[in-house]
Amino acid sequence: MTRLATYLKTLRRQHGLTQKELAFLCGMDGGTQMSRYERCVRDPSLAAFIALTIVFSTTPAELFPGLHSEISRMVLERAEELYVQLQGNPKSVTPVKLDFLEHLIYPPQNTDHPIV
Repeated sequence: MTRLATYLKTLRRQHGLTQKELAFLCGMDGGTQMSRYERCVRDPSLAAFIALTIVFSTTPAELFPGLHSEISRMVLERAEELYVQLQGNPKSVTPVKLDFLEHLIYPPQNTDHPIV
């Protein structure tokens, strides 16, 4: 199955909602904004983003995997850049920052379930 940039249209249709009805649930006027979100012409506002995850009881990564992936990539690139910039910084807080960034860049693997 091909991974879509957004599953918004799929979920909306599964629940029989029009763009206008979904927009109403999210506190927006009309369905124009919803159409733009579905076509990935425009990123949703933070309020719309949160409302959509509430309406469909889903996570942002599941609803907008393309956007989530793009933002995740950008954050990790900046974290790596900041990690390099902080190397050799003599401030006492630097080790705390570096440790935080290491966990962001290289999250600990789940050891609860052994790989079979």
